[in-house]
Amino acid sequence: EWFVKNPDYADRILTTGIHRAEWGFTTAYHIHPDEIEPLMATHGIALRQMLACEGIVGHAETQINQLTGAHWEWWVDLNYRLSKDSALFGAAIHLLYVGYKVNHDVTRRYITHCPAEQTHPARIHQTGPSLRL
Repeated sequence: EWFVKNPDYADRILTTGIHRAEWGFTTAYHIHPDEIEPLMATHGIALRQMLACEGIVGHAETQINQLTGAHWEWWVDLNYRLSKDSALFGAAIHLLYVGYKVNHDVTRRYITHCPAEQTHPARIHQTGPSLRL
């Protein structure tokens, strides 16, 4: 809906990936799903698995949450199976990147450049199609 009401802003996000915390959401960098694995690799982190967190049911949350029993189980199973389909990543509300360190030197360099007061300097957060380091 906000894309329709704010076309210039939507174009800026689609072009640059940058969302400034001017309204409605935290500052974020929105990234194309195909760019996530190479970005993580530059920080010495290899892909174990990537999943679409909400998959196809994200936009029907209210209706899905009213299901019970076998109907609920069927939707959970379908959503999990489809969450692994990379063809659907671009339509997902959020992605989950599960990775592991392969190059500790790159990670150490990253950690040494983090502010001392940061308690978890190596945490990498995935929020929506955006990645925060």
